[in-house]
Amino acid sequence: MKTVSLCGSTGSIGQSACRILEQAEHLTCETLIFGRNEELAREQIALLKPSYAGCLDKEAALRIKKEFPFIKEVFYGEGLTEAASLPSDIFVSAVSGSAGAAYSFAALKGTRRLALANKETMVMAGELFTAEAARRGVAVYPVDSEHNALFQCLQGEERDLVENLVLTASGGPFRGFAADELARVTPAQALQHPTWSMGKKITVDSATMANKGLEIIEAAFLFSFPEERIEVVVHPQSIIHSMLRMRDGSVKALLGDPDMRLPLAYAFDHPVRRRYGWGHCDLTKLGPLTFEAPDEKAFPALPLARNALRGGGILPLVYNRVNEEAVTAFLAEKIPFTGIAAIIERYLDEYSGNNRAPGSVEEVERTDREIFERIRNDLELT
Repeated sequence: MKTVSLCGSTGSIGQSACRILEQAEHLTCETLIFGRNEELAREQIALLKPSYAGCLDKEAALRIKKEFPFIKEVFYGEGLTEAASLPSDIFVSAVSGSAGAAYSFAALKGTRRLALANKETMVMAGELFTAEAARRGVAVYPVDSEHNALFQCLQGEERDLVENLVLTASGGPFRGFAADELARVTPAQALQHPTWSMGKKITVDSATMANKGLEIIEAAFLFSFPEERIEVVVHPQSIIHSMLRMRDGSVKALLGDPDMRLPLAYAFDHPVRRRYGWGHCDLTKLGPLTFEAPDEKAFPALPLARNALRGGGILPLVYNRVNEEAVTAFLAEKIPFTGIAAIIERYLDEYSGNNRAPGSVEEVERTDREIFERIRNDLELT
């Protein structure tokens, strides 16, 4: 029996993880951490019966402790990083956004295998995180469908025989839109993803293609590949999750239904491939699989991510934080859809002259907070 700590249980990925834990006789939930969705968390706690729990709100924590006496301790607020560091065989880092990075770092103290669904951990502090994970002997398994696919495709391959990593992108709800059309789209339209069911922030990121930009940065740090050897191909059907372009001219791909339980199960069970209750991808019913180059003129967030990665230092962190707050501003209808990339570009230009890489986790957090406060004031989000 392996113990699992689930951080971000009420989000879309967390819910997928809960569905696996409900079925898996070889896994048990040791710690369950959620944000503010207390109603759903109660259902998860009743089902999974964790030994520890955590949430943002103190009053909610007190209610959870009273309602579920089998829980040994309920953490809240700043105590959530302590909850994330509790011992477990597997830690699922599924809190979205910059806030999730602190939990990923804390988890390195208590786990041996980290299922990483929080791409901001790598974007904000990729070098620091991978070095600390290696020092502590923690195996990091990416859970993003694209990076998990790359991880699987790389198994058994000599790195010098891999020419390029190829990330696939759905294209989001605005694939084929011209730049002038994008200036008029609404938050409601941006939240209508054609293939995936995700949270609001990541869904908007998919619409701008900033999500793919973040994934380029994440892939560079996860797999130690330079930016120029990471491609992006638009694949609207979301069946091929990523590919390797090999030096002999062949292409190696991972196919599967767009279901986050698949990469989660791989991260939980590798090297075993267990049979769970969901169906297999039916190749006879897929229909055509199509591919096209991304329109970087209409979706400038994608090339801006490459610029941030090439510039290095704090620029990936700047890209991530500014994008996160610009998405908030767009959803609040304070800026247009095209304003997201425009603001990212402005901040990258401003910070490119002061671009020393953070030397510690504390410095990452301090720099991120500085940018957060500045951009929130700039966008009148305070």
